[in-house]
Amino acid sequence: MRLQTIQTPDPSFRQTEELYVHRQEGRLDFDGYFNLFYITKHRKYTTCKSLSLDLTVRGRTVLILMHDREEIRRVEIPAAPDEEVRGTYPFPYADHEEGVFWFALEAESEASPFVRGSFVGEAENAREVSLAVAITTFRREPYVLRNLKMMERLPADVWEQLHVLLIDNGKTLRDHAEIMPLIESMNRQGRERVRLIENANTGGCGGFTRGMREAIDLRDPLKLTNLLLMDDDAVFPADLFVRLTSLLAMLKPECREMTVGGALWREEEPWIQNMCGEWYERFKVINPHPYVDLRKWENCTADWMQDEEQTGRSYCGWWCCCYPMSVIREDTLPLPLFIHHDDIQFGMRHARNGILFLGGIGAWHRGFEFAFHSVKRYYDMRNAMITMALYQRDLGASGVIRHGVRQLIGHLLLYSYAEVELIYRGINDFLRGPEWLSGTDPEEKNSELLTYWKTHTAIRPLKEIMTPQEYDAFAAAYLTKEHREEMLAVFRSRARHDASIIRVLTFNGWFLPSRKGPAFLSMAETPWMAYRRKTVLLYDPDTKTGMWLKRSWREFFKTFGRVILVTLRLGSGYRKTADAYRRAVGL
Repeated sequence: MRLQTIQTPDPSFRQTEELYVHRQEGRLDFDGYFNLFYITKHRKYTTCKSLSLDLTVRGRTVLILMHDREEIRRVEIPAAPDEEVRGTYPFPYADHEEGVFWFALEAESEASPFVRGSFVGEAENAREVSLAVAITTFRREPYVLRNLKMMERLPADVWEQLHVLLIDNGKTLRDHAEIMPLIESMNRQGRERVRLIENANTGGCGGFTRGMREAIDLRDPLKLTNLLLMDDDAVFPADLFVRLTSLLAMLKPECREMTVGGALWREEEPWIQNMCGEWYERFKVINPHPYVDLRKWENCTADWMQDEEQTGRSYCGWWCCCYPMSVIREDTLPLPLFIHHDDIQFGMRHARNGILFLGGIGAWHRGFEFAFHSVKRYYDMRNAMITMALYQRDLGASGVIRHGVRQLIGHLLLYSYAEVELIYRGINDFLRGPEWLSGTDPEEKNSELLTYWKTHTAIRPLKEIMTPQEYDAFAAAYLTKEHREEMLAVFRSRARHDASIIRVLTFNGWFLPSRKGPAFLSMAETPWMAYRRKTVLLYDPDTKTGMWLKRSWREFFKTFGRVILVTLRLGSGYRKTADAYRRAVGL
């Protein structure tokens, strides 16, 4: 059985060679993250009983099998420069309980040798796997096209295990000049490999829920064992489905109810792992291992990377998350949240089954730090409160009030009054309860929120809201790679939340004389940086767009009036509303 293929950088996607190999003089070490074989997890969770390297090389070379940093075996491969030699080389799998296996090649030529191969193994009582892959998309055709093309190149034995459910919330894919012919071509190869399912714009949550319902209907006809949920704008590695299907086939019977989670890697910095197992408590995502540099051996072989006991509360986001079909049922479908917290709530509900992460299983996704939140502020507030009501009963009304008030005041400090309004609406709609939520048309609700956002904000290209001279000076100071890295460093530190006592007591300088000139802030930075400024340029350095925001005493008093209302309403109604949500989902 093929367990994972030897990986090299994908020329169609900006990556770095150190994710795969490291070079020494006359030697190529295949000890990058994507070419390590993690022993501990295979021995703990699977019935794998042997491991070998199936390798094809061209030219004279020496193969070195490695365990951690120790050499196991050297094999000379005498071949002519243009001759390909294939061989199978066993690792002493039974002799090791932990660590990683990998291999190196020594060659006389400075040129990189031609290499093709995979780790292969045998397993006891391997089962047949039938994997539904639900991808929810809304007008992101370039990503969909790229990922379908990658799927098209999958080995036939892997394809036989896949059933792709492409949930089109935008109803635009059928008119795409390349996507539809590609789907038709893929479906001509013996069976319907890709099912295009047009869906109402019910958000990511509604799309994934539709995918779950389709999988429930297909469970018996296709003998589905698992369901993989993937974002439309996730970029997955070529070897994802090889690793995932082989892992699912080899899982020990007592591990088959586990979720198989996927790591989240940054698309802009493909060597950075953002997340690999997190949980949610007190309105915060707890990420124990953020921003891991996968180019470094010590990170890739850290104890937590090789094996870490899950806490029983960890979940995985739906950029790449695989569930057993036993948990995909009509009575466990997500609440109609539209976007955000659907994966958190569903994952927390099934966390008791455990979750497994394995190196190489995951997806790249664009960072979220600089993007304007738009109507997401509404969903973040409403849905986070639902999550707390369902799974953190000890928080109580006081903790929820504290969070709501902080969000209102934080966006007031930024002069982002449209977001203050959306947060306020989110709190009030939470208090309407689950019956109101279930009876709401999600597409109509989202359209209402978008209309409000577009009416009360003016995000435009920076060149349109500045003079040429202003833009040039701004770009030289704020749109550089160095400044971007500085902003990310601040975002990743806890210091961004700190403020001096003067800023707190003067409400960030509202009660002091104003300084001349605006503050220039990205969404990754703290509102405290608007100290004593009457105007703020809030900008996105990636899209080079922005909007001007101004201090308003009218909005100041309006917001504090809402703080009082929110405190009173949550204080009197939170417990009753929380109980109603728990009853609605059977908790």
